[in-house]
Amino acid sequence: MTRQASGIRLQGSGFGLPSYSLQPKAYSPTKGFTLLELLTVIVLMGVATTMGVTMLYKVSDAWRETARRIELDEIANRIFDEMRQDFVAVVSPRVDGASIRGVTRTANDARFFRISLEDDRVTLPASLPMKPDGPAERVDVSYQVNRQDGQTALLRSVNIPGAAGTPAKVADGVLALRFEYVEHGSDGTWRAGWSKPVLPAGVRVSLTLMDPLRTYEQISRKAVFPIRVD
Repeated sequence: MTRQASGIRLQGSGFGLPSYSLQPKAYSPTKGFTLLELLTVIVLMGVATTMGVTMLYKVSDAWRETARRIELDEIANRIFDEMRQDFVAVVSPRVDGASIRGVTRTANDARFFRISLEDDRVTLPASLPMKPDGPAERVDVSYQVNRQDGQTALLRSVNIPGAAGTPAKVADGVLALRFEYVEHGSDGTWRAGWSKPVLPAGVRVSLTLMDPLRTYEQISRKAVFPIRVD
């Protein structure tokens, strides 16, 4: 066995004993991050966070816009469903000589500077009950857009011919409304306004709906209603 002054070292002497070394190891300090590296990491984390928040806002806005468009589509479908019931109930001029009366108009809205908005009105001679459980009567059904206090709403009124009816609101946010008419036996050209004593072959309704709170979110929809009587 051998001893050394610079440490302890045990060495076998031929008897198959293992050798042990108790030499002290040299100290190596752990390497840290430099200030430049830390600043680089902070900047990259800030860029990644900003990009993530921006994408989140974009996805949220896109989802909200899609949801609102679906709501506006449902409102348009509800309007057309109600109009369809009235057009089905239109009666022939042979009943009392009355026909559809369509007036072409334009209107202005302070929220849309220098833009003329379609503001047509129509009156339909129809046979409808004045009360939910009442018998069908000869009535006039009118549609028009009400523009008051910066708000727009589609109104429907039902009244006995010659009497004033009480308008009922069909939907809010109807910005523009247009009625077009096609004659029997024509080449299919749609014309504005109708004052003839006979009924048209069909009526095309175009409307523009907007979100009252976000006026830039708008949709335009059309529907054609055939007139089954003459």
